[in-house]
Amino acid sequence: MTTSIESLVHRSLRNLENFKSEENSEAWPLLKEEKLIGVYFNKENDLVGVSTFGLRPLKNLLVRYSEIAEASVENSKNDAEEINLLLVDGRTLKVRFTGGSGRFRDVWEVVRFLDRARKHMNARANQ
Repeated sequence: MTTSIESLVHRSLRNLENFKSEENSEAWPLLKEEKLIGVYFNKENDLVGVSTFGLRPLKNLLVRYSEIAEASVENSKNDAEEINLLLVDGRTLKVRFTGGSGRFRDVWEVVRFLDRARKHMNARANQ
């Protein structure tokens, strides 16, 4: 069964060259009921997992969509490679997305995806 988050990932991230749908999730320590949807491949073999629960900037770290208060980019449009995540508990985390070129850096698509995912999760929590 495809969830709304899986559909959102597919619509938002599938066209990014560095994002690949992932069927082999055995290398990732997923939680029960969590499904790895895809993996974003940064430079230097730096991977970011995208799951039904949230982002996995490290294999052993899960940042749930519902924990993200804000996703932003500090650098200019043409050289942005990092997303700043402000979490609801006040912590901050930087996550790299190094693909794309010029004005079409991948970070902008990932920020849009995260905004939609957060809204989706908040709407589900309020039902």
